[in-house]
Parts: sequence; C-alpha cells; structure tokens
Amino acid sequence: MITVRAIAPGKVVLAGEYAVLHGAHAVAATVNRFARVVIETTDKPWIEVRAPGYCEESVRYRATEDGLLQAATSVPAKKNFSLFERAWRACAPLSLRGALITMDTSEFVDPVKRSKLGLGSSAALCVALTAAFTFKNDKISIAQLAGRIHQDFQGGGSGVDIACAVHGGVIDFCRDRGAPPKVALPDGLHLAVLWSGKPASTAASIKALSTSLQGAGRHATLHKLCAAADTLAGCWRSGNAAELFAQHRQYGEALSEFDADQKLGIYAGGHAEMAAAANNDGLFYKPCGAGGGDVGLAIALDAKKLQSFTELAPTLGFQPLELGFGVEGVRCTREDHGG
Repeated sequence: MITVRAIAPGKVVLAGEYAVLHGAHAVAATVNRFARVVIETTDKPWIEVRAPGYCEESVRYRATEDGLLQAATSVPAKKNFSLFERAWRACAPLSLRGALITMDTSEFVDPVKRSKLGLGSSAALCVALTAAFTFKNDKISIAQLAGRIHQDFQGGGSGVDIACAVHGGVIDFCRDRGAPPKVALPDGLHLAVLWSGKPASTAASIKALSTSLQGAGRHATLHKLCAAADTLAGCWRSGNAAELFAQHRQYGEALSEFDADQKLGIYAGGHAEMAAAANNDGLFYKPCGAGGGDVGLAIALDAKKLQSFTELAPTLGFQPLELGFGVEGVRCTREDHGG
C-alpha cells in the first residue's frame, strides 16, 4: 500500500488584481492556510473521495481500464467534485484503482459562517492534487498542468494563484513568463488581511469584466490600472517601504476609478467603507483579488496604527485573519508500506 501526501498554500494578491489578466504585473504572497491532499491506496474496487471543508459526505467512483471515472454514488445535493474530476482526467493516474483520497480545504473556511475566506482554496487544491497525482518535483511542470486544469475549472484567470501555490513566497507575476521571480517583504511595511464575511466569485467577476470591455471607450481605465500595477510591482522589486506605501495609494486610486468605470463592484461588500476608514487613519486599504467580498489588505508604515485599525475592523463587519506571509510552495511526499 502507498500513501501520497501533498500540501499547497493559499495566497493574497498584494497588487495587480484585474490588471494581471491583461498582461500587467501582479504581486502576490502565499499565506499559511493550506490545501492538503492524501491518497491512500486500498484493496477496494473503488475510489472514495472525501472533501473536509467543502462537503460532509464522501463520493465513490470506479476507475475504468482506460483511466476514466464513473460515479459509483450520487454526488451530494448542491455539491460537485468537478475540480477533482478535471485533475484526474488531466493527470491520468492509471495505476489507481482502489484508493481513499482526502482533499482537505478546511483551513480556507470561516469556522462560524462556513463560507470560503477567499484565499485561493481552489488553486491550492488544484496544485496539491496535481502534485499528488503526478508525484513530480518539477515545479514548472506542476504549474503548467495545474494552470490548465484550473483555467478549465474556473473558466479563465491569470494563473497568479497557481504560481503562488507552486513556487511559494512573495512573487512578481506576469502571465506566460515562466517561473516568477521572488520579492521581499520590506522592513517597515506592515500588512494585515481582513475577512469581509461575504464570499465572492472570481469567475463571475472575470466574466463581468469581459462583458464590460466590449463597450466602446471602456479600456482607458484598464490601461491606467495596468500602468499603476506595473509601477507598483517595480516598487516591490526595489523594496523601499515608504515608496511602496505611496505607490499603493496611487494604485488604489486607479483601482477605484477602474471599478467605477467598469461597474464591477470591487469595493462593494464593505470594502469602500474600510478604504475610507483606513485613509482617515493614515493607512491604505484595498480589496484583494476580485473584491466585492472575500478579503482585503491593510497596509501601514506604523505597526501601532495598523493594530488600531484591525481592532476597529469588526465594527465595520470585518475580521482580521492571523496569517503568515511568504510560506513555502507545494510539497509532496510518498510512503510505501509494502503489501
């Protein structure tokens, strides 16, 4: 019997959301919330899949001789395992006939509201599944394969969350440019991630932007956002905390203007109120990723000011998350128990 374990981290987008979809740079950091995949081979004639954090019930499949999956039990109501099925098809683990597969994303879920936090759980799970199914140590290969699976699953996306989960750390990401270079979290720049209490759909936001950009004259604010994102990424590479803080404010103005023009609701779900409160306190705040819910990022040059702001956040409906930034990327181990 064989046991394979894979673990991949979530992420927060520090800069470049939406702009990264159109060729600009994004800066993103891994966080210490992990998707964990365990594959245990068994002598059973089926593949049993469990998904703590997503679904209480398990699902059974049978693997055909050509590696296809056939559902042996009905999928629970309002749930589906399409990411798992896509990963299986893409990775073709033909040797698996009987196995217990656990896909644990419970660290990405609010324990009270049972809602996803918006820290890239599907990308982290996709990377962990890809690593476990293929058992490859080549991160470029994992990123390429997991990226195709996740694009198919989500219907688009930049791939920044996949790159983060694979490579780890804080990355300067640009589409179709290979392994992203790492950047450092500079001394004197203090970050906090806050949960809005409202889940948001990245796929829906990407679709809404695509529709909006079909209108005449709708690209000016996108070009401005892309320019601000590239400038901000350059500041991240230079590592000057004061310059980074100032440029984040410039980027925030471009993101807000872009949101108003494209009518995406990035600052909905309480983010606009948080941004105003941060500005009044001499801090900077923006939604992370798609916005409209999920999480936001507060940045300060003064750690005490940031602490005061996070203590105020619950009065605006937000909860600070205790996160570590820049953790290691995907890891995979295999144990052969004999038999």
